[in-house]
Amino acid sequence: MDSEDIDLTQAQGDAVSKFARQSETMTAHRSSERRVLSSDSVRRAKAAMGPPSAVVMDWIAVKGRTFADLSAKTGRSVEDLHRLFLAACDVLVRHYQGD
Repeated sequence: MDSEDIDLTQAQGDAVSKFARQSETMTAHRSSERRVLSSDSVRRAKAAMGPPSAVVMDWIAVKGRTFADLSAKTGRSVEDLHRLFLAACDVLVRHYQGD
């Protein structure tokens, strides 16, 4: 994850890591109960984040891309993407606290 320009709290970092693990589990286990559980949690997390933040989270935390890469692809400023990412982190913290 390209978080060198962003300071995350422990809770935010843990939530991002959990989201990334669940996303990876969802793609790695094609037909298992773990996939179904991960898929449901990821789906609910993305719905809570909303489309722009969910895309940023996918690109940065799951795919390991940089904010600069995403900025070049979307035309959004790196600072705007940082704000979306941090907002998504906060949503994930609340989402996983409710699980």
